[in-house]
Amino acid sequence: MPGRLSLLILLVCGFAVSALAGNEVLEEIIERDYPIERTAKFTLKNEDGSVRIYGADISAMKLQAIKKAYTKDRLGRIEVKVGVQPGAVKIDTAYPGKEKWGLSDRSGTVDYVIILPWFCDVEKIDLGTGELLIEGMRGNEVHAHLGNGRLFGHNCFTHMDLSLGTGGLDVGYDWWETHDIGLSTNVADGITRVFIPGDAQFRVHAETAKGQVMTDFTQRQDRFEDSPTKLDLTVGTTPNAAMSLRADDGSIRIKESTP
Repeated sequence: MPGRLSLLILLVCGFAVSALAGNEVLEEIIERDYPIERTAKFTLKNEDGSVRIYGADISAMKLQAIKKAYTKDRLGRIEVKVGVQPGAVKIDTAYPGKEKWGLSDRSGTVDYVIILPWFCDVEKIDLGTGELLIEGMRGNEVHAHLGNGRLFGHNCFTHMDLSLGTGGLDVGYDWWETHDIGLSTNVADGITRVFIPGDAQFRVHAETAKGQVMTDFTQRQDRFEDSPTKLDLTVGTTPNAAMSLRADDGSIRIKESTP
């Protein structure tokens, strides 16, 4: 009897894996332009996939959403809900309910590429799993959370508040500007890297419970101190940026970016 049971399990698993392997990914692409205010407040929620936000000197939101699933039924049941009101834009992503059997659950993903007026406030981006990029925003604030994956902030000369559950977080500036800039990061489990030009002026507090804090902006002989877990540093005589970098489990690296 145990032998028959093992054979049955192998046959069921083999059939399930074969069925999944034979399925092709189906796609549906949505592309829309929405006239919005240049200082509108933007929010987005997505469970699985990718989100790429770009700021530009425009007066509309350009949206591309790529829905993906393994069955036509599930693809059709994924909804991209866009709400535009005076001064506010909200995007929500609705997925069909997950089935009880993990092997047969193909609930799908949505990949977003969105271009916003660069003075919009990003009030909230919430992505469950995947990759999140925010680039070129210049409004008052950017708030974003990623549960699991890779989170990137690039050339956002604003006040950024980024949090990550598990994965990696990179923030980079290709040049420096003189108005007030803020950066706050919080990572539960993963590596944080911040790339800053050599001519930047800033204050930074970095702290990790498990890991190391490393920086290129101290004397070379001080960079190899045994397992530093905390850093308070001021660079320049008139710093215009305040940065707070925190990690529960993972290292923090503050690197000097090169052109």
